[in-house]
Amino acid sequence: MREPNQQIFFPSRKEAAQYLRISLATLVRRLDDGSIPYIKLGKRILIPVEALERLATSMFTMPGGK
Repeated sequence: MREPNQQIFFPSRKEAAQYLRISLATLVRRLDDGSIPYIKLGKRILIPVEALERLATSMFTMPGGK
């Protein structure tokens, strides 16, 4: 849970792809298939950093929870 005065960070698509170490095309596919949540505000796509952190954690979790 974040602190009440902590800012929320929404990285760009390019920054999100770099954070996950995937291509921009792969990120766009994941956004389109709904596996990465986002908010569309006009023409901007806002990706909550918390969603990226959860996805990155799940990507690096070993099978069997180890």
